[in-house]
Amino acid sequence: MNVPDRIAHLFEREGDIWTPQEACIGPWSPELLHGGPVAALCVSVAEAALDDPEFITTRLSLDLVRPVPKRALEVLVTPLKSGRRVHLIDVQMRESGRDVAFARVQRTRSHPIDLPQLDGTGATLAPPPDQPESFAPFDERLAPRRPAPFFRLATEMHTPTALGIFGRGATLAWLRVYADLLPGVPLSNAAAVCAAADYTNALGAPESPAESQLAFANADLTVHLVRTPASKWVRMQPITIWEQHGLGHTRCDLSDVRGMLGTSAVTLPLSHRR
Repeated sequence: MNVPDRIAHLFEREGDIWTPQEACIGPWSPELLHGGPVAALCVSVAEAALDDPEFITTRLSLDLVRPVPKRALEVLVTPLKSGRRVHLIDVQMRESGRDVAFARVQRTRSHPIDLPQLDGTGATLAPPPDQPESFAPFDERLAPRRPAPFFRLATEMHTPTALGIFGRGATLAWLRVYADLLPGVPLSNAAAVCAAADYTNALGAPESPAESQLAFANADLTVHLVRTPASKWVRMQPITIWEQHGLGHTRCDLSDVRGMLGTSAVTLPLSHRR
């Protein structure tokens, strides 16, 4: 998968109005956004609202109230708490006066601390057994259909086979969301990782999203991070359950080149495609 010479941007902005660009479009409809750009925008505006270099983004809780359309979005940011250790910021996203998404972002102060001996405790900090270059980059020529714009224009993916998320039961991947937030304005590493985490549902799916008779767009996304990611590359290793009563859940271990980074989790309403 070749990264284009000209980096796409996800949004254009005028005040509180953010206009999605082509690179935001997801797989379910050419008129609807992928959840990744929504997550990236929520983290980005929260980081800007309470900008303090001693604080890191430690949690995103995103509820997708309804499908987010590719139309002008009003984004309202409300700082809830700006304490000595924890900041909380709420983000409300609206389209034509209707709520389409809500997010709460937690930012936590980091400071040096002496740790106990961690060897043998399960909490050992160690690099993962592989790196992005260990796996094959996605080869669009092998896909059963052309990937959605967010995948083609904003995401780099390496998996054990070059099929990427189009392979059945893909359970391990390195991803990098490289698109800019605005023209010439890059995403922070935390915003990029949260955007990549919205692939949790597709990576954990027991069927390829392109060939499944079921739709399984996630209704939410929760990401926990224990530190600032070392780069925009994130290693994702999901575990999934789908139930016959029409609900699924996927949780995913997130790592970067340094080691364990956090987790992501999604709720999956399952339905037959129309």
